[in-house]
Amino acid sequence: MIDTLVCRQAVPDDVSAIEALAARSIRALHAGAYDDAVIQEAIDHAYGMDWQLVRNGTYFVAMAAGTIVGAGGWSYRRTIAGAHGPDDPAAPRLSPTKDAARIRAFYVDPGYARRGIGALLLGASERGRSTPASRARNSPPLSRRCRSMQPTAMNPLVDMTYPYRAAGSLSSA
Repeated sequence: MIDTLVCRQAVPDDVSAIEALAARSIRALHAGAYDDAVIQEAIDHAYGMDWQLVRNGTYFVAMAAGTIVGAGGWSYRRTIAGAHGPDDPAAPRLSPTKDAARIRAFYVDPGYARRGIGALLLGASERGRSTPASRARNSPPLSRRCRSMQPTAMNPLVDMTYPYRAAGSLSSA
């Protein structure tokens, strides 16, 4: 049981801790499905922090005892996945009339898996999407159906297409 779990908006100073968390999560998730060299290549070149999510205020961290144990968020940009550095230009916006906002880059520390951290981060994303600032920039809605873009190794953990429903009221700071 996690005694105290705090969810807050990610800030640039969190990026190195999020990258370390992502690497731990990816290694644990893909162990047995891919060899270590392939996993390391994915960490080095395919996965990583998308600074645009932090700059847009749409990325969140979950903390336990002052340590980041989960991260995830949503995007109103066309980027599906992958890392984008602090100086990379912003991707084009999604169309609020045609597109759904995208749930992006969720990572949970393997030592904290199955404790509600992903649900807490999803709830923060849902609430973040419904803020006046989000509505003012005409962001697309979160869809009533989501399609997971996750690697095949996650199939046992995530049904690749599943009905979406709001997570309900989860506490966050």
